[in-house]
Amino acid sequence: MAGDMRKKAGFLAVQGHRGASGRAPENTLTAFRKAIELGVDGMEMDLQVTRDGVVVVIHDDTLDRTTDGRGRVTDLTLDEVKQADAGIKFAPAFHGERVPTLSEVITLVQASGDERVRLNLEIKFGEGREGQPEDVEARVLAVLRETSFVDRVTVQSFHHPSPAKMKTLEPGITTGLLVGQRNLPPDPLVRVRECRADYYAPAAGLITAELVSRLHGAGIPLVAWTVNDPDEARRLVELGVGTLPGDTIISDYPDRLLDMRRALQAP
Repeated sequence: MAGDMRKKAGFLAVQGHRGASGRAPENTLTAFRKAIELGVDGMEMDLQVTRDGVVVVIHDDTLDRTTDGRGRVTDLTLDEVKQADAGIKFAPAFHGERVPTLSEVITLVQASGDERVRLNLEIKFGEGREGQPEDVEARVLAVLRETSFVDRVTVQSFHHPSPAKMKTLEPGITTGLLVGQRNLPPDPLVRVRECRADYYAPAAGLITAELVSRLHGAGIPLVAWTVNDPDEARRLVELGVGTLPGDTIISDYPDRLLDMRRALQAP
């Protein structure tokens, strides 16, 4: 049994959700730095574009939930976004954290010297404003090209035309389709092929043995989100997540999953 589990977890990658967002304010440089220190394989993050066209890392389309600021990101300049404190709501110790730009996160990763770490970039859109602004993919790609980081990212979205558009702009880039209950496709394999995506990223609860078998049979990895319970991660491993290169589990507490992986892979 132990040997079987080691085999099943052989290709399992662990990504920090919005950095190590269970340990530090989500989508901040401190959260990303912490994730790197923990030894993650990659870091998931969310991208929005400011009024003056700068790609910033923040989940919501407004500042309201995660910072002490207010307003829609697309209506604010970078300077205005940078005035908001992105740490104080998590804990007083993180007072002074700011919403980072994508360029700043890439600089952090490059400065770490860890060449294994990949970035999983989720392109976000406000509800009812999917596909706006129209040039968001081009702006993200411009940053990646300027920083020579195209080969170290994956790009995903719940709005499936977005990764498809990114693939058109940069055919060699790795893309994925985010899926939850609200946008569950009738046939995942067909949708992946329609969008020319490289992987399928469902909520963990949607993953079944049948789904793993069908997608893996077509050579398509699974990226599961968001798993904070090691027992749930083990369930996914039992189903076969981790047996294909590219299989990944995303967690707010990547240290928990890294510990689980080490235990599974131990002799």
